[in-house]
Amino acid sequence: MSDLIDKPSDKRWHSLTWRQSLRVITVALCVGLIICIFEIFLLFKITKEQLVSEQNQILDLAEPPTSEALWSLDEELADRTLQGLLSIETIYNNRIVSDDGSVFSEKTRTNQGDVERALPFKLFAEFETVTRPIHSPDKVQGHYGSGEIGMLVVNFDINKITHGFIDDIFVIIRSVFFNSIILSLVLAIVFHRFLTRPIIAIGQELSEISPDSSSLSSISAPQGHQTGELSFLVRQFNLMLSRLFKNHKELTKIATRDALTGLANRNLIFDKLRTNIEQAKEGGSEFAVIFIDLDRFKHINDSMGHSVGDKLLVHLADSLTENLPKGTFVGRLGGDEFVIVYKQAYKQHQSDELAPKLLSIINKPFAADSIIIHPAGSIGCAFYPKDGETVDSLVRNADLAMYQAKKQGTNCFVHYDPSFTADSENRFNIETKLKLALQNDDLLLFYQPKMDAETETLIGCEGLIRWNDKGNIRPPADFIDIAEEMHIIVPIGYWVIEQACKSIQRWRSMGMSIPVAINVSPIQLRESDFLVKVKEILSRYEGCTDLLEFEITESTLMTDIETTFSLFVQLRDNGIKISIDDFGTGYSSLSYLRRLPLDSLKIDRSFISDIPNDTVLPSTILALAKELHLTTVAEGVETDKQLAWLKENHCDIMQGYYFDKPLPISEFENKYIN
Repeated sequence: MSDLIDKPSDKRWHSLTWRQSLRVITVALCVGLIICIFEIFLLFKITKEQLVSEQNQILDLAEPPTSEALWSLDEELADRTLQGLLSIETIYNNRIVSDDGSVFSEKTRTNQGDVERALPFKLFAEFETVTRPIHSPDKVQGHYGSGEIGMLVVNFDINKITHGFIDDIFVIIRSVFFNSIILSLVLAIVFHRFLTRPIIAIGQELSEISPDSSSLSSISAPQGHQTGELSFLVRQFNLMLSRLFKNHKELTKIATRDALTGLANRNLIFDKLRTNIEQAKEGGSEFAVIFIDLDRFKHINDSMGHSVGDKLLVHLADSLTENLPKGTFVGRLGGDEFVIVYKQAYKQHQSDELAPKLLSIINKPFAADSIIIHPAGSIGCAFYPKDGETVDSLVRNADLAMYQAKKQGTNCFVHYDPSFTADSENRFNIETKLKLALQNDDLLLFYQPKMDAETETLIGCEGLIRWNDKGNIRPPADFIDIAEEMHIIVPIGYWVIEQACKSIQRWRSMGMSIPVAINVSPIQLRESDFLVKVKEILSRYEGCTDLLEFEITESTLMTDIETTFSLFVQLRDNGIKISIDDFGTGYSSLSYLRRLPLDSLKIDRSFISDIPNDTVLPSTILALAKELHLTTVAEGVETDKQLAWLKENHCDIMQGYYFDKPLPISEFENKYIN
């Protein structure tokens, strides 16, 4: 059992062998104690019986001579008889007493000490003194007479008898204890050999099984236990291991695989990048991290439903996996973002060669629910180690490159440049300060005049937001997109509506009724309580509704035509005019335009800038507006030729730097009202 020291348990005394041995010893001692008690009782009974028999034999032997001596009054014979009895070790005193009570003869052992009277010696106290009546001898009949002539009294040494009895008891106790210990040790060895050691062997096999093993592991039954309880235990362990392996595979898949596409998820992507970085460090190689983001994916989700969007993601995942070079790692980071680890790209031109293939995969038309979708994407690329030496830096820089590609337009592929990081930091700085701009009253509403095309006199204005960033007046192009992404465009939008109402009310108090047009974000229009909050603002500024105009981008019309129609009707019912901003840049249907309760169309500045060289689209829009009985507004008018053409083609209202730039309210009032 020396190998108990090597058991998994740190405390030897807690091992199964020792605990079983302790139990066996305890049981053996308890059983031994019962046996001891029984044997001691039996020994006591036998000792008493033997003592009675021996005493009777002694008295039987002593009776004839003592009778003869007392009957014939032969003192010499009596003394010899009594002295002879003293030769028996257990007798220390005897005497012959005549019938008158006098002692005829008495003999006592001279070296006899005091007789002990402790409790053990009282067990045989009744046998200390025994007597036998002496009868007269009847020589005629050959037997003793019936008449008593005296009494033979014999005193036995109970001390010696008891010591012998106690010695026998100790022998019994030692024997039982020794047998119990021997039995316990034998059983302990048996337990250890045939139970503990096989269990330890099973435990050691289990401990050697790796939880991260990619193959199913099992344990074998210990030698000599191919059947029986331990074999059953091993079978149950193997069944449990099989179930655990299956569950581990499923959990690993859940933890490392995207549930929708089956591609690697964020965790596995990052693990793969860490592995590639370690391998690249050892081999001195490079690899590319490519970041893909689908363009207008949110529009697909919003207009066609998330189920169509999910099908598109699965289609793209399958296409990337099937068509990219062997060994290319593809994962889905989340949403419509995919990451590709391209180890074959050692130089920039090699990743450039992959770009057209990626775009062709992304752009492949996809049919979902009888709808043909033409996907597009923006792609960013970063190289290890040039553009980052850690997982986070590589993914971040590939993402920044993708963001720059998205800014350049659809289906663009951009390599990371260190300047992107500065742009990102600047963007983060804007995000941080923009959150406080509304609270600190740092936003301003500038006004650009709208002029009657015929008379070139003020007919209204457009409220355009500005941001006073510590004295630097930022145009909306610097922060509106960021505000929409952060969703703080909603409170900013309500602030713009309220400022416009304040200005309308202020100018009316000055005797001027000037219509004010303001831009409303599509994000704000989708707010469920948008109409309620607009009514709350209008209720605080009476008489403003007939001079307030909301400019809605054309792309907003196509998101949810029924909801848009209902909202426009309710806005019109509250006296607010509706204008379509940047008209001609979207894909609105003529049938939809006929249905919507609109007041005006605003021709996008990109078409105005082409006048008079290219007038096809402006002419078409002016004709369409006339057909729909809508007012036309030309924005971005900057030259005499543009003005002349617009007048000639009966544009109603003009706006642009030809007349004036957007002005702070004080300058606008000084110039056009005072």
